[in-house]
Amino acid sequence: MTETTTLKSDVHELETVLEVRPSGWQRVAHPKIGQWARLPTSPTVEAEFTPTKDSPEEKEDEKPKVKTEKWFFVNGVATELYWLRLACKKLAKWSSREITGVYNRGDGILWDLIECAGERDATGIGHAASQRELIERTESSMRAQKLLKKQLETALLAPTKDGKGFAHIVMIAHSQGCLVLRLALEELVAEDCPGIRKSMLQRLCVFTFGNPSVDWKLDEPDSISPFNQDQGEKGVRHLSSHVLHTEHFANKLDFVAKLGVISEHKQESSGYEQNCVFVNKESDWIGHLFGTQYSLDKQHYKDEKAVDSDPMTGDKSWLLNCGGGGLIADARTKARV
Repeated sequence: MTETTTLKSDVHELETVLEVRPSGWQRVAHPKIGQWARLPTSPTVEAEFTPTKDSPEEKEDEKPKVKTEKWFFVNGVATELYWLRLACKKLAKWSSREITGVYNRGDGILWDLIECAGERDATGIGHAASQRELIERTESSMRAQKLLKKQLETALLAPTKDGKGFAHIVMIAHSQGCLVLRLALEELVAEDCPGIRKSMLQRLCVFTFGNPSVDWKLDEPDSISPFNQDQGEKGVRHLSSHVLHTEHFANKLDFVAKLGVISEHKQESSGYEQNCVFVNKESDWIGHLFGTQYSLDKQHYKDEKAVDSDPMTGDKSWLLNCGGGGLIADARTKARV
């Protein structure tokens, strides 16, 4: 690489949002709405991505089965725009939904990993607030946080014909994207907008993969008052108490997840609820990449504390029961059985 080396993402503004459909058709939705185009077959292919269509050309069985839910995805470390498209396509095809991808542009693998590890002291123990104290965050992650917060606000308050808005809003984050999401959720709660907080509790579901955050708690909970009687003192501190549902997924040998969600230094008061951390111990799923190294098969996951003789518990996951167009409402019912 030289001083004149450029990446394809360099021609896109930092605050880029994609819409990706199960068929692979996608378009830029922000900062300026583009035309629908086919997903490129490789990072070097330009022709297929040339915007030429005002609407996607899809067969009936390629169209999204679910339109009453809004699904978001924010990517992790060292991600080119092409890889965000692939991750969104994976989710869109698996879930039969249109996925909105919020682009967290990578600033190089070294700096991205420093930002993920910046919450910790020399012993590996730390708290999320120290992420701000130890390092200066990259411009791209700060811009992604601002953009993600705006996208969530819009979805949480969006009216529909029946006046009820989306039945559920699903937020999926991977790797460094979990840190971006965490800070965006903190801001939404701290601003204490009644309409936003009520909608978060009733409709927002949060799912993370390979989460490097040392905890899943509010930074300054003393300034946050309970929104309803169900939130006790401990509940107010936990980010999961401010949304309808939270789940965390990790491969047992994912070195980034070992920094956070499945860290040996994780405290009991970390905010990672024990019955909502699902670990994949299968030998074929050991890496960190979302696209190729994270499974969406519920049979691959067990509760974090489960031993090999225990039955599989991935069937208790709300997210993993949404494959093929399953509704969050139905997955919620299945998880209770």
